[in-house]
Amino acid sequence: MLVFASDASGKIVSINNVKNGKACNCFCIACNDPLIARNGGTINAHSFAHTTKEESRTCLMTALHRYAQEYFLTAKTINLPEITIYHRGYSKTEPSRKALINSAKLEYSIHNKYIADVKLKTDIGDLLIEIKVTSPCSAEKINFYREEKLASLEYDLSVYIDSDYADVNCALKHNDDTSNWLFGWCEDQLRKEINQKVELNQIEMNKKIRQQIEESRKQALRKFDNLKKRQRLKIPSHNIGFNHNINGKNYDLSAQVVKSKSIHFKEVLLEAEHEHFLLLKCVALNNSNQERVLNVALLFQHDTPNILKKDSGQIIVGRIKKSKRFKFEWLNFTPPDSALERAKFIAIAEKEEQLIKYKFIEHVTNYADVYALEQDRYFSNDYPKWKTWLASQSDMASNENFNVKKTKYPALLKTNNTHPQLWMFDRWYILIFSKLAEFIDSYPINTPIDTKYIFELLKNEFPLSHNYNLFVEQAEKMNVSGKLEHLLKPESIINTSLSFFEEKLAVVKESNYFVRKYDLKIQMLPAKN
Repeated sequence: MLVFASDASGKIVSINNVKNGKACNCFCIACNDPLIARNGGTINAHSFAHTTKEESRTCLMTALHRYAQEYFLTAKTINLPEITIYHRGYSKTEPSRKALINSAKLEYSIHNKYIADVKLKTDIGDLLIEIKVTSPCSAEKINFYREEKLASLEYDLSVYIDSDYADVNCALKHNDDTSNWLFGWCEDQLRKEINQKVELNQIEMNKKIRQQIEESRKQALRKFDNLKKRQRLKIPSHNIGFNHNINGKNYDLSAQVVKSKSIHFKEVLLEAEHEHFLLLKCVALNNSNQERVLNVALLFQHDTPNILKKDSGQIIVGRIKKSKRFKFEWLNFTPPDSALERAKFIAIAEKEEQLIKYKFIEHVTNYADVYALEQDRYFSNDYPKWKTWLASQSDMASNENFNVKKTKYPALLKTNNTHPQLWMFDRWYILIFSKLAEFIDSYPINTPIDTKYIFELLKNEFPLSHNYNLFVEQAEKMNVSGKLEHLLKPESIINTSLSFFEEKLAVVKESNYFVRKYDLKIQMLPAKN
């Protein structure tokens, strides 16, 4: 829809500001074809029509672009959209505002290199306007504007090619959403304000750093005085990492070449006071009564100064922690080859021992898991024994679910059917739980349960697997009993089993022991059919 044209004098006009029909005396801005104004009706939208040529999209785009340029010739103000810049980790925003337009020039040449669609002189300075109907400004042109710091604003009217006069005017006047800054009119000022803020922050930070360094220096001097008086320092351990293959698998190991220990010094001297640390010379006597010098650097800041990193001697550095105490570590330490090899040998031996322990723990765990998952092999032997046990319980024999042909499992254990903790009894888990319930029910209500004694009762009823005592003995030798107590320690085994009755409140855990609250055998009744 063509709504802009050129009159006989070359002035750009809109469809609403000319006479109807050929009397408009208007021409197409793009192809110069005479136009007819169709603005007399009240139903259809008003527009121009070509008389001898086909109306093309180029006609629409050129007309819109030209109208937008000439809009600024008569505009009194322009809306300057919001500007936000990001600089040195900060952001700063200049809100949108109006600027007064003093004059406007079209097709303005800049250094004979680029042509701006419009140049405005405003109360905030010169402002270049670019109007996008089809193609935006090139990257080269934008870079030129930014390098030259030329305030420039691009209007995007590409969606208004077929729009009417009122919509285009609105887009030009209220341009917060239809324009963007190529180079903001106050970008330099915003950047300057951020720089000032950063510099002030840096000044304040440097002040705090100096204060911290001074306080750390005083603490280092106090530590030096303390070392002089006590003539003793606990030196830190030092480890060197290495890789070693054990049974075809590589492991990252750590060789301890220095053990942490307290050393007595013959004297402690202040060797030097640097800008970032105190260097102490600590003199000790070895077993042969010969002097041995140990250098200790008390740092004022966390980072290690380069001068210390370059030192080839053995140095211990102390850093002040939040607790205001010094934490020491070796900075430069190269152990003798024999000491390093000995430390590696020990680390390898410890890793091999650890792997043996892991393998044993895995073996016991797998053994218990196999028992838990292979309950079917115990069923044929122990299911009849369980029915016999049910019949022997006078207070349970009358239950309606007992005398059926195929007695069902107790509801409590139907879903809770995996119990590796019972592996040592080597029997069907439901029979074991039934005897456990019988033994517990012999306790008066609210009486603490002696789990170790209960285990002994079960052991007498179900002789232990020959592997149980072997595993217990081996776990103690390897010092891994704590890792396997849920599978080897009687108290833990019974406690784990009682926890299932705890769900039904038949027992309650108080402190470190269970207390019986009512009959557990009730939970061993067959489930309903």
